[in-house]
Amino acid sequence: MELDVRQSAGTAELRADILRLKAERDAIIVAHNYQRDDVQAIADVVGDSFALAKHCAQAKASTIVFLRSPFHGRKRQDPGAG
Repeated sequence: MELDVRQSAGTAELRADILRLKAERDAIIVAHNYQRDDVQAIADVVGDSFALAKHCAQAKASTIVFLRSPFHGRKRQDPGAG
């Protein structure tokens, strides 16, 4: 289930909750540039995988929330497999 914060009735509350948790947990949020605009809007840093990895390697935060591209981590279907 995907949450589209652009159309959610509780968008302001959701954003406030995310920012509160981010502060409480000493977190940064990084988002892949293939993420939707509403997801990118809450991120501290937006970029490609390599740029985000470099940023995270230098990050001082104790928690990193990495919002990957939507297609990473999906299993490719092999049409020749039985």
